[in-house]
Amino acid sequence: MVVRTIAHGEKVAGIIEEGKYLMLTTGDEHALVSLQTGQRALVSGGPKGITLDELPIRRMIGHTDPYHLAAAGASDLDGAALTACGQRSSYLLEHGELSRFWLGP
Repeated sequence: MVVRTIAHGEKVAGIIEEGKYLMLTTGDEHALVSLQTGQRALVSGGPKGITLDELPIRRMIGHTDPYHLAAAGASDLDGAALTACGQRSSYLLEHGELSRFWLGP
């Protein structure tokens, strides 16, 4: 579900904080994505994550992992999402730490 589109010039740090706040208050994953229309948006998934096939996503810029899950780095589903978007890397906010993760060697 698209929470809101991102206005031109918005600071990434503010968007990250908003995603973190939304994840903490709802328990759901949130992601900053680029849509097929070219707009950037903050999207939300349910407790099992974000379903990319239900959204017109072109690129996953970064996403949160819920605090109730143990910190384990990027999951197989995260890798599948990147593959579906034709990407090799993205950012993950997990337990307050922002890191970049890569697919493959």
